[in-house]
Amino acid sequence: MARRRLSDSAPLMLADATQPAALSSRPSGRVSSELNSHFQWDDFDSSWYFDHNYKVLRDDDRQIIEIVRDFFATLDLPSHRHGIDVGAGTNLYPALTMLPLCDEITLYEYATSNVSWLQREIQSYSPSWDPFWDLLTKEPLYKSIESPREVLAARARIETGSVFDLPELRWNIGTMSFVAESISSELSEFQAALGSFLRSLRPGAPFAAAFMENSLGYDVSTHRFPAVAITAEDVETCLAGYAEDLEIRRIGTTSPRLRDGYEGMILAIGIVRTE
Repeated sequence: MARRRLSDSAPLMLADATQPAALSSRPSGRVSSELNSHFQWDDFDSSWYFDHNYKVLRDDDRQIIEIVRDFFATLDLPSHRHGIDVGAGTNLYPALTMLPLCDEITLYEYATSNVSWLQREIQSYSPSWDPFWDLLTKEPLYKSIESPREVLAARARIETGSVFDLPELRWNIGTMSFVAESISSELSEFQAALGSFLRSLRPGAPFAAAFMENSLGYDVSTHRFPAVAITAEDVETCLAGYAEDLEIRRIGTTSPRLRDGYEGMILAIGIVRTE
């Protein structure tokens, strides 16, 4: 299949890559590296982050949910499916997009503050998530779940670990949202995190991954955390060798902006290569 030029209005379709490609380096403008290991992730203020990012359904998240919902609804998956959301943090909507497709969902998280938040929240998630679920039920597949709070509480399992240490070939479907580009300022660590995510999935597994575009870093309460200023082309380069039927879409900035220091969001959906 020929490659199409990337645009805001149409996905980039990829099906001809054969090997994982390394990201090309480019000047970052930073004096020193901000490696993942340089930050105290246990100081991450989970409640602040949830209130700022997910307490209200934003239009950019709405667009992401609609695309992932419509993609997942087309899938014909084997029985006894086990899904994973890598770096779940305080964002439940990736898990909700997988809910009718999975017998079990692993919420994989590193920061102890986020683990504690998830342990409380999945017992009976807050009303803030109702508009997110209502958006999913525009697709009949999701209407089959009559009590999503109870089903999520029954199917979700929290596992503590680093994205760099994911076991390989374990899950049948996966999501990762705003993680790989938001844990370091180094392109090499972005690539390593994204590759680890894809290798944790079995051949033929569908996935969805979202990213902040050209992020310069972000504040969570009184703490500053790093980011890699990646583009849609960087995501394409990193994923092309792992995935088939790959689509990459840019989600432009919406009003009000989530914060300063980014240009939009990027969403990638596809299937892990079977060859």
